Amino acid sequence: MQGPVITADFQGTDIFALELLLNYQFKIDIDAHNVDIRTNCLTSKWQDFEDLLARGLISAYLPGQNDDKASDIRRIFDNVRAADKEFGASLRWAVQAKDKDGLQLVLQCLPKPANALKRDSRLSTDDCPAINLESTTAKTTFNGGGSCKGPKPVLFARDPDQVQKLLHSHPEVLYPGKNQVYFQHHKTFTSK
Repeated sequence: MQGPVITADFQGTDIFALELLLNYQFKIDIDAHNVDIRTNCLTSKWQDFEDLLARGLISAYLPGQNDDKASDIRRIFDNVRAADKEFGASLRWAVQAKDKDGLQLVLQCLPKPANALKRDSRLSTDDCPAINLESTTAKTTFNGGGSCKGPKPVLFARDPDQVQKLLHSHPEVLYPGKNQVYFQHHKTFTSK
């Protein structure tokens, strides 16, 4: 993904039920190229809230104060987790349709630590219900019209130069369909 730094602001009340965390405000800043959407998926992996906080990727504030309260939040997490191992939260990024003319990048959350979510494959799927915290419009090129209008397809490859050469020398691996171009599987495209 390319683009500027993405900033998302959200409230403790958006995620947590613990009264000690309700007044806090949180902010995450991430370069667009660090948003790692999984291959053949519309979401990134779940990342543990506490880990993001420890790495300085999430800042914590109280209303009207400018100093980062991340260390206070980590202490609260440590104290609560001593009694409840399942306490925590996880964040991920998702690509969603905004409307018929756009896509958006959405910061999602579930109130469980990432290791608990990863143990349940249903909670790692693209269509897993999650809390949408913040969204930003994704710059997307659309093609087509009417009922077939959609984002212009993007071909991802580990070696883009090799794929480009192959497409030029063997254009038969692509064939036109009705209002679309389909990619035929070709043994040369298998990655090692």
